[in-house]
Amino acid sequence: MDGVFVPEKTIRPQDVRTLKTPLKLEYHLMVAKPLDAIDKTWKAGAWAAIVHIETCHDDVKKIIRHIK
Repeated sequence: MDGVFVPEKTIRPQDVRTLKTPLKLEYHLMVAKPLDAIDKTWKAGAWAAIVHIETCHDDVKKIIRHIK
């Protein structure tokens, strides 16, 4: 959550990096600019990312390619 699309009340990628777990982490990105947040989620250990289509605007294909 970025505080723009919805209020920021969550665990941040830098917080997740400190977790020690064998589980695959899935990020639900509730942000106004998902393309800006995707790389941070991968670096934090995300296995999958979910974005809201209404925030993708004209970049839907670009965002999907970036997630893949």
